[in-house]
Amino acid sequence: MITSSLDLTTTIAAFILLPLIIWVNYSNRRGPLTGYVWRESPNLARVGLAFLALTWVGAGQELATYYGVFPTGASEAVSLAVGIPMFILLSVASLAMGTALFIKHLRSRGSP
Repeated sequence: MITSSLDLTTTIAAFILLPLIIWVNYSNRRGPLTGYVWRESPNLARVGLAFLALTWVGAGQELATYYGVFPTGASEAVSLAVGIPMFILLSVASLAMGTALFIKHLRSRGSP
């Protein structure tokens, strides 16, 4: 819910910048951390991009509600439809796959 000018500015910035962030993370797979994640666990990278896409949809929904394009009832339905997959992606998929990848990384380093 947008309640202040800071909320509005942050939501507009997220709505504008998230597609660029998603595109850069998808197209540039050679960075040190992103390259490792794409090589070792591409599904984790895809889950992260899906989470960013859902965040973008949520920002668009908030802006549409703020500017009166969506009625409040429809906005609450969209929030619920976006919120549940975001919760599942963040809590279950990201944490489980991220932990597994971190453990794999620690094991691959070997003993000092």
